[in-house]
Amino acid sequence: MHPDNRYDALVNATSREEAIAIAAEATPRDRRVVQAIAVDVSAEHGPDTWYVTLEFGAASARS
Repeated sequence: MHPDNRYDALVNATSREEAIAIAAEATPRDRRVVQAIAVDVSAEHGPDTWYVTLEFGAASARS
């Protein structure tokens, strides 16, 4: 997948859903998330830490 179609982030959150929501807030509004994956990496990076990957589809026609 082309790097412009993917966003990876370490996020501090108490749940998978919250981690995905936080990462999604950091993405441009014209990008449509087509897949979101959150993996608990607390053992490696500290409490309540998630590795989130967002994959994007084509840019939205809405402005």
